[in-house]
Amino acid sequence: MFGLDDPSLADGGAGDTKVLDAGLCWSVPEVAIAFCLAEPLTGSKTIQLSTMFDTDASDNGLLSCADTNSPALCVIAADTITIGASGTLAATGSRPLVMVAHTIVVDGTIDVASHAGDGGRPAATGPGADATDCIAGETAIQSGGGHGGSFGTMGGNGGDQQGEVESGAKASPAQLVVSFRGGCPGGGGGGSGAILPGGTLLRGSGGGAIALLASTMIHLGSASVINASGAAAGATDVGSGGSGAGSGGMIVFQTSSIAAQGSRIFANGGGGAGGGSETQAGQAGSESMIASEGGQGGQGAIGAGRGGVGYPGLVTEGSPGTSNMGGGGGGGGGAGVIRVYGGATLAGAIVSPSPN
Repeated sequence: MFGLDDPSLADGGAGDTKVLDAGLCWSVPEVAIAFCLAEPLTGSKTIQLSTMFDTDASDNGLLSCADTNSPALCVIAADTITIGASGTLAATGSRPLVMVAHTIVVDGTIDVASHAGDGGRPAATGPGADATDCIAGETAIQSGGGHGGSFGTMGGNGGDQQGEVESGAKASPAQLVVSFRGGCPGGGGGGSGAILPGGTLLRGSGGGAIALLASTMIHLGSASVINASGAAAGATDVGSGGSGAGSGGMIVFQTSSIAAQGSRIFANGGGGAGGGSETQAGQAGSESMIASEGGQGGQGAIGAGRGGVGYPGLVTEGSPGTSNMGGGGGGGGGAGVIRVYGGATLAGAIVSPSPN
């Protein structure tokens, strides 16, 4: 609802004596979003070029997180927020991103996806991704493939190492999503070649979380894109199973009116990595670029399994190894979550997964 009637939400909470005007409070109770602004919605914020914003750094000179009583969120607030046709807002950071305005106009791109650093895009984790309440799947053993991240739907299971039954990791079930957060990571493949020097798993991160809240309307232009997809899993070294990819993240809309003809809105899964053999490496997966396709699974080494395709792909499981102790492919990432509240719909937009 716009303008909460519950004055308790205007209290900054324990250790914070600041009291905010309840008329400046916003809430989406279905996903536990609730915050109060210290100042009214004024002015405009416009993105006309490619802009990277870190929700932890809070201020990049052009955008900043507003003063609220909810430090777990980064809230960009203005009377009007515009992403121009040539503009891209790419966000990263541990805090989910909220845009709140009377009117929000998106003619360009909002990218809160996670990226493994392929395809010319820098490596980045979407805002609020890999939340602590993600439910992890099983752990791969031997050279089995890692599982894909589960969120709105179950991620793909990892493929077995050739000759090692049940060595691929099983993904967790789809998760009941009742809070505003990003998607969930895949699992690492079995073997040391699924880990970077320093101990970092080559699994893909889940997509980030963004909410667009507008008291008047949200306009999404015909060429606009909102992407909250999961990252692909990185390339596998010899003797290891492919790692799993991240699930899609979360996109929330709350307004009474959305114009969205032709807009592309998606929170798809990333592609799992192909398994390695005793002498060859497996390839990295790829990431979702369009609403109708998830990230593609990486090719396995000769005798190893291919990575699974991310949601909405039909074969999300990693393939098993077939010869020479080939490692299993990593699972593709599951779907994210898209929600629409306030009476509006996304009629005319291309959306994946379907709002629920």
